[in-house]
Amino acid sequence: MFVNCPSPLDLNRKRAMSNLPNTPPTDAEITAAALNCMAERASGGVRIAQAIKNISCKDGVVTAIFDPAKTGITVELFHDINKFGNLAQFVGTPFAFNDDDGKWFRQSLVRIDTALSDGSSLGTLTTAELHKMAESRSARNSAANDGHPQ
Repeated sequence: MFVNCPSPLDLNRKRAMSNLPNTPPTDAEITAAALNCMAERASGGVRIAQAIKNISCKDGVVTAIFDPAKTGITVELFHDINKFGNLAQFVGTPFAFNDDDGKWFRQSLVRIDTALSDGSSLGTLTTAELHKMAESRSARNSAANDGHPQ
């Protein structure tokens, strides 16, 4: 399951049509991309995104902590409304594009870990799994566009 979240560098690209840096992304750039995407989803009313308490990245490992109480719901309701078997797929959205941006971010990513505030795991994804998500998304988009003029 994928979330319709724009590639995290779209705003930068619109501002200046420059190439991506020659160096891999820093932990701060990875954190900013995840935070920006989740903030956009939260402002769009996505309760799961609204429940994010913290996102950080250290040595390429993204950690996202969810606190359902932040949105006024119970952990049980949070699990009921969560359509993801693995919330790392949700948090990994900005890195799961098979474009230059996604590939650039995945240079430094090791994995994404998600958990509740009490430490209960909500899922993990490795960079290899994110790459597969990106390829799958790209293949679906290509199949959807077959025979249709762009």
